[in-house]
Amino acid sequence: MLLVLALATEIGFFLMPGSWADRILPASGLLFAIVFFGWRFVTEHRIVANYASSLAKIVRFERYRRSRAAIYEYESPVGGAVMGKGGPLAGFSIGMTVPVLYSVSNPHDSLPVPDFIFYRIHVELS
Repeated sequence: MLLVLALATEIGFFLMPGSWADRILPASGLLFAIVFFGWRFVTEHRIVANYASSLAKIVRFERYRRSRAAIYEYESPVGGAVMGKGGPLAGFSIGMTVPVLYSVSNPHDSLPVPDFIFYRIHVELS
């Protein structure tokens, strides 16, 4: 539903009066947001639809221009170590553990719990 609303808004930008140059920047920004959040929703939904949980150890952080990405490692159910890449994980440092949800059908498809945008996940450590 949100995607349809955003697409209708996108079309509205092109139908507004004014110069083409004045409309292209807001329209391209909205299109980027639609693609990014749509991709993110599909990724999260794919994991949540058939998931298992694990604790992952943060191995390192990769630096980018304005942010960083956490590289973590966890044990898969088939016995091998799986590497994953998450968001900046503010407040975490190398060597700390973070809860991770991964797809049972594809253990390489995973996300740290703090990185989920569209789902609220409650974690209890016992």
